[in-house]
Amino acid sequence: AGNDHPKPRPDVLREQLKMFTADKGTWLVASEIRIAMHRMGVIDTVSVDKILIMLAQNSHWDQVMEGIESTHGSGNVLQFDLFTSLLKIALRHKNVEMAKEIFKALQRDGFHPSTQQCNLLFNILVRSQKHGEAVQLIKDMSAQGIEKNENTYILLLWEAFHISSWKKQLRKISEEIESTIPSKSPALAWALVKAACGVPDIPLALENILIANDVKMVDLRYIYVAGHLQSLGDAEKLRDHVLKNRQTYSVKLFLAIQRSLSKQGAQNDIVPFALAQLPRGKEASDYEAVLRNLHRYTDINIRQKGEILQAIAKQFSDWNEAMRTYLLNWLRDM
Repeated sequence: AGNDHPKPRPDVLREQLKMFTADKGTWLVASEIRIAMHRMGVIDTVSVDKILIMLAQNSHWDQVMEGIESTHGSGNVLQFDLFTSLLKIALRHKNVEMAKEIFKALQRDGFHPSTQQCNLLFNILVRSQKHGEAVQLIKDMSAQGIEKNENTYILLLWEAFHISSWKKQLRKISEEIESTIPSKSPALAWALVKAACGVPDIPLALENILIANDVKMVDLRYIYVAGHLQSLGDAEKLRDHVLKNRQTYSVKLFLAIQRSLSKQGAQNDIVPFALAQLPRGKEASDYEAVLRNLHRYTDINIRQKGEILQAIAKQFSDWNEAMRTYLLNWLRDM
C-alpha cells in the first residue's frame, strides 16, 4: 500500500486540461488527461470534440489538425457537428487555410458536407479574396446535389458580387432564387437590391424593394437605389414605382435622385423631372430644400421657376413671412 500513488483529483485534472488546451495548446497531453478522467469515472469528462473546439478557440490549429488526424487514424469517428463548429471558429479567426483543411477532413471522414458547412467555407473564401475557389465551391455544391439555401444566395450576392462572371449572370441567379425560394426574406431581397444596383439593373432592384420589415426600411432602400441611377429613364422608373406604391414621394428621395442625375451629367433633366411630379413636402423647409438644390445644380430659367412655384402652391400654402421672402428672392435670383 505504501507504493500506491494518490489519484489526481478531478478538479486538478480539469485545470490541467484547461491549461493544455489554452496556454500550452497540446493535443497529446490534453487527450491523455481526458482518458485519465474517463478511467476515473468522472461524470463530466470532456469529449474529444470539446478538446478540439477548445484548442481551436485558442488558435492552436496545428494541434486541432493533429487531433483530427490522430482520431481518424485510430479508427474513431468525430461528430459531424464538430466540423461545423470548427468552420465557424475558423471564419471568426479569418483562418482560411484551416477552414479548407477542416472541410477536407470532414469529407475524408466520410461525411457529405451540409449546406451550412459549404456556406461557412464559401464565406471565408470570399473574405480571403480566394474568388476562384469560391466559384468552384458553388459549382461543386450543384454537382454534389448540395442545395443552396437563402444564406447561400445572400452570401453570393453580398460577399462575392464583384466577381464579374456573376455580375453578368445576375438575372439568371435571380430566376434561380425565384424557383427555389418562392418566399424571399427581407435580408435576401435587400441583397438582391444591392446586387442589382451594382450592375446596375434598376428594374430588378425595384422588383425586390418592397420586401422589407417596415415602411421606413422601404423608404431607405428607395434612397439607396436613387444613389445608383445612371439615366433619366432610371429616375423615371424609380419615381413611377414609388408613386404606384406610395401615391407620393418624399423630398429626401427627390434630392437623392437629383444628386445622382447631377453626377451623371444629366442636370438638364432634373427640372422637367421635378415638373412632371413634384415631391410632397411636410413643411415649408422641405420645399426650400427643393428650390435651393434646383438653383444650385441646374440651369433653371425664369419660366421654369414660375412653373415650379405654381406646382408648390398647389401642394402647400402655409408660408410664413420669412419663407415668402425666400420665395421671392429665389424667383428673382437668376
